[in-house]
Amino acid sequence: MCRRLVYLTILILFLVVGGVGYASPETIVPGVMWYDTSDNILSAHGAGVIKVGDTYYLIGMYMDNDPNNVIQLPGGHTMPLFVGITCYSSTDFANWTFENYILTPTQGGDLDRDNWVGRPKVIYNDTTGQYVMYVNAGKGAGVATCPTVNGNYTYLGSYAPLDYGMGDMTLFKDDDGKAYLIARASFMHIYELTSDYLDVSNLAGTIRDRNAEAPAMFKADGVYYLLVSDSTWWTSNDNYYYTATSIAGPWSKEPADFTPNSDNTFDSQTTYVQPIQGSSTTSYVYLGDRWSEWSFGNSRYIWLPLTVNGTTLTMDWHDFWAIDTATGEWSIPTCTDIEDMHVQSIMCSLVPGSKGALSYGRAAVTIKDNCANPLVGVEVTGTFAGDLNETVVETTGDDGVAVLITTEEARKPSFEICIDDVIGTLPYDSGDNVETCKIFFSFNW
Repeated sequence: MCRRLVYLTILILFLVVGGVGYASPETIVPGVMWYDTSDNILSAHGAGVIKVGDTYYLIGMYMDNDPNNVIQLPGGHTMPLFVGITCYSSTDFANWTFENYILTPTQGGDLDRDNWVGRPKVIYNDTTGQYVMYVNAGKGAGVATCPTVNGNYTYLGSYAPLDYGMGDMTLFKDDDGKAYLIARASFMHIYELTSDYLDVSNLAGTIRDRNAEAPAMFKADGVYYLLVSDSTWWTSNDNYYYTATSIAGPWSKEPADFTPNSDNTFDSQTTYVQPIQGSSTTSYVYLGDRWSEWSFGNSRYIWLPLTVNGTTLTMDWHDFWAIDTATGEWSIPTCTDIEDMHVQSIMCSLVPGSKGALSYGRAAVTIKDNCANPLVGVEVTGTFAGDLNETVVETTGDDGVAVLITTEEARKPSFEICIDDVIGTLPYDSGDNVETCKIFFSFNW
């Protein structure tokens, strides 16, 4: 296939070029490791997108698994250090070419590599002719500018918007050219930016949600949508959204769930929504991150099409899908060439043990063929390691899921489950696995 995706296991990188029947140049496969057009890992997390002419630019945080690029935090959490902000380009929204490290560390100050510099977003100022980047850095809102979208940005410093503290943020540029910084403070604040976009001029609106983070705003048919997640560190939760017909509000009083078929937004956290405006229609693409806190370089991208119906927003899972950037239409490619099978997902949890304080380890392993059909009667072997150490063998049911449960139990166990073998009527290609191992942490504080 034209788009080359590499599926990352814990120990080995498998490069897959061709051989999966659904592939096309525009195919997007959420949840797998993505590579750029030079076969290097695509690393742009917490990202935003800006379109210039017919080209889309993806701008995000570089993340890897170098232990020197991670800092340990209280409570058992970790945080990636600042390595750089990357920029990739694409005309089809599926094949991405590395452009540049557009913001890099400096010794001391906001951009020191030992600091958190994250969630970059870029918008263009039509008056000044400058691309303006905002990042979480320093006092809260770090600002950088550049005359080209993919050039080397000049960092101007950081500020606390109207003296409020600031958490996760995003930018939104409206049809009239006004731009807004949406950022977590005591509530989710919507600040109007000054005409040069380098500072805030006023507090334009507030959504009184104390737990909301990871904002992403877009506008469709005169309705503003603000997607947010709950605050659960790097762990996925059920993201939700608010609506309004004016930036200033009133915003809907209660949040709404846009993934009714998933209780954790398909294991992702929202980072951006990108409109794909074409000759026939405009589609809206959800960009989310599936974080891997203890191996940030293994974090995956969950990009899926959103359905907008009035003021209702919904999103379903697709193992693969395609977007035509010329027409703006998205579709599910036809797949008829069934060749092999793979592990599509591993969902970990705990099962109550023999006593109230004890739990068994559980892993629900989904097996599908390369056309995304669930497979019945497949024997799955998985090995648990950590607080629970055991090899378990189970067979998939009608839904293609094999539920592996340990006979060992422990108090709030943390464990890793790795799939050793999959036996069925189709060949097992571990190189096609969306996931091969999964880590489950149960904190004991």
